[in-house]
Amino acid sequence: MLALSQYSVCLPLTSVMGFGPCIEILLRCAAWHLVKINLLPMEGLYYDSSNVVICPALLLPVLIIYWCANDARDIVFLMDGSSSIRPAEFSQLKTFLVLAMRSFPENTLFSLLQFSHTFEEHFNFRTFQGNRDPSRLLTSVRQLGGTTHTASGIRKAVELFAANKGARNTAKKFLVIVTKGEKTGDPLEYAEVVEEADRAGVTRFAVGVGLAFLTRTAQRELHAIASQPATDHIIKVRHFTDLRGIETQLAEKICASHGIIAPKPTTTPPQSPDSCPSHSDSQVMVKLERVLSSLDQIRSKLDLMAAREGKCGQSSHRQV
Repeated sequence: MLALSQYSVCLPLTSVMGFGPCIEILLRCAAWHLVKINLLPMEGLYYDSSNVVICPALLLPVLIIYWCANDARDIVFLMDGSSSIRPAEFSQLKTFLVLAMRSFPENTLFSLLQFSHTFEEHFNFRTFQGNRDPSRLLTSVRQLGGTTHTASGIRKAVELFAANKGARNTAKKFLVIVTKGEKTGDPLEYAEVVEEADRAGVTRFAVGVGLAFLTRTAQRELHAIASQPATDHIIKVRHFTDLRGIETQLAEKICASHGIIAPKPTTTPPQSPDSCPSHSDSQVMVKLERVLSSLDQIRSKLDLMAAREGKCGQSSHRQV
């Protein structure tokens, strides 16, 4: 069963709707048992084969879309590399980061910092622009081991939002902290580093992995790490295997977040009243119309299959 966030869209193929840059259709699919089918992704839309499903209750294919405007976003991933994480779990964490990085539009830049009681910057925004392949970037990442200095890691992650690291002053700033448990042996407190992050305009998302986050103490730690309201900025899973599939949930939350938009440079010339309007809306319409067209073809094939099964059923009854 699939539970959808309020930013998802469930679009039955029979529907004929208009779309704009803000999709606010809340068609709930949480009660449907969903069977996945494959559909090749279309350029400019953010969905994949895991988001195209069959709803047996309606006997219709459904496309689950999350809308993500191609705004400038700078995202730092702060990954737990402490000894509390087993090697297999660390590998699953790397896979999650690869999938998460692939879930955003092209105007998104990434940095990756690993923390334990030591720290390693694997790549920053500047180096990412020279190599945008998440799989290649994560291949060489090795686990640090050691104790969990999460607060100190947050401070170092915030330092990556700097011009010499390739950060953009017009981009929204996001920090995603993925951790397995409570901090240990860290000389810094969360209140201090969270205040620094707030001053820097960094919106924080906390991903807590493991049974440790069933305890109130660990849950309070996630609430201290994340931006407010915490319910919009925290994701919890029990096992590292459960990370597979939540990259879309994380992307939805970040795409829906307004963040803190830095002022644009004053050197940008003002737009003339006579200038032409943006064509982004019309481009969105064209792309979504293509999606509907391709999905209509799927529905036609399903109808044909149903008709064939009906004929076979009738012939079997006549034989009896």
